Amino acid sequence: MNKVDAIYNFQLFTGEHGHLVPLHGPDVHSSGCFEMARKLLAHSVLQGGGGMDGLAPAIVEYLSTGSLEEASKLVTSADLADVDLRMLIEEKV
Repeated sequence: MNKVDAIYNFQLFTGEHGHLVPLHGPDVHSSGCFEMARKLLAHSVLQGGGGMDGLAPAIVEYLSTGSLEEASKLVTSADLADVDLRMLIEEKV
């Protein structure tokens, strides 16, 4: 899911499996693909399908409950796609 689409030349998710997070950018939003993916994932989670295999637990929690507060409790440094930034933060914390 974190591969670049050959037609639109952008990707929707980034990170490692189990910690995929949505990418934010004008190309994704203007294409409508991100909105479609959001709706598909939300419907899957709400119907007990578990969403997309590989999403960060915080993303699944937010999609299924809508609670930013509960989702934020599940965010870890492993959810950072930038490995250098993750290592820097882990060294400081």
